[in-house]
Amino acid sequence: MPLSASPDRMLALAGTIGTLRGHWLEVRCCRCVSIPLLLVARAGHGGRTLGDVVLRLRCSACGQAPRSVELVEDPARDGAALYGGRPPWRVALLGNIAE
Repeated sequence: MPLSASPDRMLALAGTIGTLRGHWLEVRCCRCVSIPLLLVARAGHGGRTLGDVVLRLRCSACGQAPRSVELVEDPARDGAALYGGRPPWRVALLGNIAE
């Protein structure tokens, strides 16, 4: 079940992928990619902590570690916010998010 409120950064990093499977990672390097944590959990990483996964992330295009990583409630809700809906919560996990 997805979280209804934004978790604290340290709490999010300590959470398991299985617990956070209803959410997404937004990863920025030479491009921006949204990764559904449900797919990460289904790939057999449900017991790993989010912090462990974030430390191991590498860009598939350039091979570098990401410049920034955010835990996002649901990237599809960004559009709903344009029409008066509640914007999705975001938690900065790594890097400078305000770029």
